[in-house]
Amino acid sequence: MFQPFIKLENKYLPKLKALKKTFLVSQSYPRGIDHFAEALKTPLLFTDYDDGGLAKTHWNAIKEDPLAAILDLNNKKHWDKLQDMLKPDSAYSVFWSVFPSREEVEKRMDLKYKDHMMRYISQKLGWHVSGTAKMNPKIEVIFGELQVHLKYGNYDRVRVKFSDIERA
Repeated sequence: MFQPFIKLENKYLPKLKALKKTFLVSQSYPRGIDHFAEALKTPLLFTDYDDGGLAKTHWNAIKEDPLAAILDLNNKKHWDKLQDMLKPDSAYSVFWSVFPSREEVEKRMDLKYKDHMMRYISQKLGWHVSGTAKMNPKIEVIFGELQVHLKYGNYDRVRVKFSDIERA
């Protein structure tokens, strides 16, 4: 399973506070499971916001997730809980919805999932695309879900959940 996000580490938290991105929305993150680890940890994905209302909107979109929560880095209890979650011996493996390099992730996706994208385009969109075409996917994250923008020739650009492409 493709895992494009960086691990959330303590060293990033002061920068988040400095940028006033103090609201973090957590959710389950199956892509973060390390099947080769000695002890399986619960993978979490955090998305940062500078606006509590936007964090609440994200939370409302995923509130059925038992691990969905909003942490406020200015709340000491939340700060301490996050510190515990980031410890090496914690029961959690914590990811942050930030790409190490957007260009590198898009390049890897194009190389590894081109056939999946071609099948999706052919089966779901009905576009007739040459097998030699370069897809050049553009990515974004919406409510913690990896999205891919696809465009080919004169067709309109479409946004698709990456999980749908993965299954194609």
